[in-house]
This record gives sequence, structure tokens and C-alpha cells, in this order.
Amino acid sequence: TAAPKLHVTTTSNYYPAADLGDKAISEKFNVDYTLQQPDENKIVSGTWRFEYDADKVVLTNVEMPNVSDAYINTYVDSETGKTITMGTFSDVNGYDFADEKDFVKAEFQALNGGEEEIKFVVVDLINEEWVIVENEVIKDKPQPEPTTVEPTTEPEPTTAEPTTEPAPDADFIIKAGTVKAEPAAGTTVKVPVEFTKNPGYGYGYVRATWDKNALILKNVEYNDSLAPKQSSAAPIDSTSDTYKVSFGDMMTLDPFNGTGTAFTLVFEVADSTAAGDYAITLTEDEVYTTEIETINSAVINGKVTLGTEPTTAEPTTEEPTTVEPTTEEPTTVEPTTEEPTTVEPTTEEPTTVEPTTEAPTEEPTTEAPTEEPTTVAPTEEPTTVAPTEEPTTEAPTEEPTTSEPTTVEPTTVEPTTVEPSSATGGKSTGDSTGDSTGDNGNGGNEGGNGAVQTGNASMAIIILLVLISATGAIYFARKKVK
Repeated sequence: TAAPKLHVTTTSNYYPAADLGDKAISEKFNVDYTLQQPDENKIVSGTWRFEYDADKVVLTNVEMPNVSDAYINTYVDSETGKTITMGTFSDVNGYDFADEKDFVKAEFQALNGGEEEIKFVVVDLINEEWVIVENEVIKDKPQPEPTTVEPTTEPEPTTAEPTTEPAPDADFIIKAGTVKAEPAAGTTVKVPVEFTKNPGYGYGYVRATWDKNALILKNVEYNDSLAPKQSSAAPIDSTSDTYKVSFGDMMTLDPFNGTGTAFTLVFEVADSTAAGDYAITLTEDEVYTTEIETINSAVINGKVTLGTEPTTAEPTTEEPTTVEPTTEEPTTVEPTTEEPTTVEPTTEEPTTVEPTTEAPTEEPTTEAPTEEPTTVAPTEEPTTVAPTEEPTTEAPTEEPTTSEPTTVEPTTVEPTTVEPSSATGGKSTGDSTGDSTGDNGNGGNEGGNGAVQTGNASMAIIILLVLISATGAIYFARKKVK
């Protein structure tokens, strides 16, 4: 009876399929792959895997001869039942495959007869310039777009509103933070990188790039509960301007869930670094489930601002605050028109004190002669005796207060004509206000004559003169008092 044989073939997404022929039970055989980079750029990272039936073959050895820090592990896919051996590698300084070199070398041993297809998959392969394989798909080198110089029409000046970068449409988002620091040499700057969207993952990678003349990478601080450091993570080169962060665990069966800061890039400000903005650019993001299935991921770049951030403030056009005038009804204070106190000039009528000719308090006493003049017979002239005393005219003791000028009509005292009495005449009265009358109507002489008439005239003249004198005295006395 012929000994059982195992017929072995290989397939790959990157390399040609191969028929390795029949293998005897317990026979060992090699499955090897070489690599030559497609351009002058070095290979900086990659991920690959073998898929095989562990009942037919067993992997006895696997290595990457030209990669010193590869991380390789083996597990069983629960859905397909296939055993998977996966390897990953990364170095910011790159691996030189300019000449064709061994890439992956594996040694298998046949266990049972039959047919066995060993599948080798290049998951990701990246060089310094472009992605050669992404998510198991081979990419062509990007060609520069032909530059067509359109005639430039000077655009109208536009005031661009500051744009907020929209969140990328992806299942897993890695976002670099924005921080500020002083542009002093040796200053430590920590840039947080967070997962803002995470459906649950197994492991992944992301490349950070910066200006090495301004910032020097000193360390990467991992959040062990959200994004632990992979054992295959490359060492940090402080002279480089890029680093691929390896996070998660290829061997884990429990996904890492949650959002927040996954790891922190710790920089140091280089010497002679000017103030300004320095971009932290994220690229080459690769995230896988615990079943090694690719998760659609995206990145958001960050920046470090050293010194005062130049702020391009949009001119704020503030609408002028139009304060409606408070229309208060004007308080019209009516001018207090006080009727001018027209003090009528006290026109006091000049106190024209008219010479008050008051009748003498006492009527001038005109005393009749003690004895009636004796009219003697024509032999002698009749003797007219003047009154013994002058009539006393006294001025009033006080000036009468007269507001309105009191015009006292001068009292004209009718002169009392004292008829001379004849021997046979009637009796003479002493009353100066009465007429001296006889018992008859002829003045006391029944048979009056001319001599009697003359005597009466003289006496009348005397009395008139006395009254005139009295009136004059009163007038001058008043003038003097005034």
C-alpha cells in the first residue's frame, strides 16, 4: 500500500500561486517570499498572514530575515476554522529592499494526506511615499495630476468665514489634539491623540508626522485600557519627523471599546524654534477587529501653537445699537409768570398842605367898647374908641394829619358891623356873630342921622382890618410850619 501523500499548493493576493507538489507525512517543506520595493523609497511598515488547515500541516518556523523587530503570533479563526499566523512590522527609518531580499520564510510539516492550500496574504505594505497595499488591495503609485495653468482672473476679495472641519464619515476616528506652548527650547509639549469614534477594535496603527526642526519626539504615552502599546512597536528615533504608532493587541479576543485619549505624543521644543503653528499630521491609519477584519477608519489632524497664536479675527460688524429715544413728553415747565408785582409808584400826592385857614378856636373877640361912643352934638367929632386888646389869633396846636389834602375853605367871617349906639339907642350885645340891633329897624336910632352912619363905617373898616390881619397871621404861621 502506497504511503499517503499531502498535495500542497499556495495562493496569495500579492504573489503568484505555486504548486509545491506532494509531501510525505511528517515531511517538512518551505514556503518563502521575497520582496523588492517598487521605487527608491524604503518600506516603513507592513502586515501579512498565513492561513492553513492545522489538521493537514503545522507551522514549525517563521521569520523575517531582513526585519529585526517583527511581531508574529498565531491564532484560530472561529468562523473559518483556519489557523492564522500573522506578522506585523514598522520602523520610521524604513527597511531597505532596493535589491530583492527575503521577505517572509516559513517552514511547514505535513501531518496527514490529502490536499492543502496554504494562503499568504499581504494585508498592508507602505513605503516612505505611498501605500503599496491597503486592506489587502494592491495600489498603484499615485501619478501627479497634469498641471493646467488656467489664466488667472483676479478674484473678488472674499471674506472667508472660518470653517469648522466636518467630522469624517468613518466607523473609527483618530483625532490629534491642538495644544499651545511657549517657543522656548526644551519645553515639553504633549499632544493627545484620541479615539472619538470606536465600534470596538483589536489592534491598529497610525502614522504621525511633524516638523522635526521645531519639535523632537521624546516618548509616546499609551492608555493601557484603551490603546496599549503593541510589542512590535518600533523604537523612537529623535532625529526623525515621523513615527508609526502601534496600538492594541493582535492576540486579544476581547475588543477594546470606548473613546477618549488613546495615547499622547510627547515632544520637546527644539533650539531656535520660532513662534507659530506646527501641524501634527496623521496618515496610514489601519484598524482591525479581533477577527482581523478591517474597520473603516479616518483621521483628523492637530497642531502645536508655539507662542501667541496668530488670530485672524473676522471684523465683527456690530450693528449699531440704536437706542430709541425715550420720548418722554417734554416737561414743559410753564414759566411761572408771576404777575410782576408792579409796585405802583406810590405817588403820594404831594401833601399840599393848603394853608389851613381854620377859624380861630375862639372867635376873635371883638369887644365892643365898654361904653358906646358918645356921639355928642356936632360941636365935637365923635370919639371912636378902639378895642382895648388886639384880637388874639392862636395857631392850631398840632398840624392836622391829612392823607388827602384837606382843603379847608377859609372861613370868611363876615365883619361884624357894630352899630354905634346913641344915647337913646338899644342895648349893645357882646356877641360878635350877631348884629347889634336896636328895638327898631333903624339900627337903634329911631331917628337916625348921617353922623351915626359915619361912625358905623369906621368901625366896620377896623373890624375888616383885624380879620385880614388875623388871616395873614394864620397863613404865615402855616407856611412856617410846612
